[in-house]
Amino acid sequence: MRIRPLDGLRGIAACGVALYHIHPQGTFWMWSFVDLFFVLSGFLITSILLSLERFDLANFRGFWMRRILRIWPIYYLTMLGTLAVWIAFSLQKGHGVSVFSGFWESLVFMPYLLGSPEAGVNYLYFFGHSWSLAVEEQYYLIWPLLIAALSGRPAVLLAFNFSLLALCVLLRQHSELPEYLILTRADGIALGSCLAVWRLSPELYGSARVRGWLYLGLAALALWQLSDYFIAGYGGVVLGRRSYIVWFALLYATMVAALLEDRIPLLNRVLSTAPLVYLGSLSYAIYMFHLPIAEVLDKFHSAGMIGPKWVMEVAFWVLVIGLAAVSRILIEDRFEGLKRHFPLKLRPGLKEPAIVAASTNRSGTEPDRRRA
Repeated sequence: MRIRPLDGLRGIAACGVALYHIHPQGTFWMWSFVDLFFVLSGFLITSILLSLERFDLANFRGFWMRRILRIWPIYYLTMLGTLAVWIAFSLQKGHGVSVFSGFWESLVFMPYLLGSPEAGVNYLYFFGHSWSLAVEEQYYLIWPLLIAALSGRPAVLLAFNFSLLALCVLLRQHSELPEYLILTRADGIALGSCLAVWRLSPELYGSARVRGWLYLGLAALALWQLSDYFIAGYGGVVLGRRSYIVWFALLYATMVAALLEDRIPLLNRVLSTAPLVYLGSLSYAIYMFHLPIAEVLDKFHSAGMIGPKWVMEVAFWVLVIGLAAVSRILIEDRFEGLKRHFPLKLRPGLKEPAIVAASTNRSGTEPDRRRA
């Protein structure tokens, strides 16, 4: 599915995370764009699953294979490439190669599962951002089965996701678990899933006017709660410790809902411009490639092998976007083409997975159907 404003938003999110990793002081809040990715994933994947004619093994096998073809090639290419570079650096410095204590966890998308925030990345310092892919892969595996077990009933799905959201908040508040596990960082996924269920349920969706006030109220609530984070860099006004994650997720979920209804036409037009949509098509590779490239360039810069800082930063963006563009043509598009071997059987009347949505006319009448 291609929805141009969401593609543009995805491109901004990928570049924002990359910018955060090379300029963390000036962009201290842009780490939260990872939660924007989670909102988009929860919304789009739930919309696709709820478009299936039946929740059966054949459809689930097709769904899982399509996600594998999308995620695995770039993930494992990046993992093995950065592992090779790290081994070369380690041998050059005479440290030996004691890098595999966390390698196997990341290999099966389970970093951070066994300990401290460094447990999943100690084998490779610049593959630490892979935790978000692990969260998404676990979600892709579990969520279809849960939808089937819950019979796809909207009220039950909403209750489950709100319960998951509450569990994430509680575990972050009252445990020392890292913020990189599915049970401590599924806020965005849960809210994105709720958005999909809500939009696909006409009896719950309500009038356009009510939705408009709801979006405004939720955005104001999230910004109020985040004021403490932006001022003091900590917590939230109400929930306190480590609660900023849920408020960022709520803000982004509200933004996605408003974009889909074209509530802010100028923003929709900006996000639908060709450069941003193109960046959105490269967003996955940008996200995967940026941290290894940043760390390698930083090591060269520290060794005096690269000139001024600005030269390193120009080289960073050229390499990240250039390699992402090449990988799109040579790798991603080729694997995407294999998806035709794993079709999904959809509900009658749907030729492709659809977002049944009021993408919409604001009158609150019959919603449009957009291809997913």
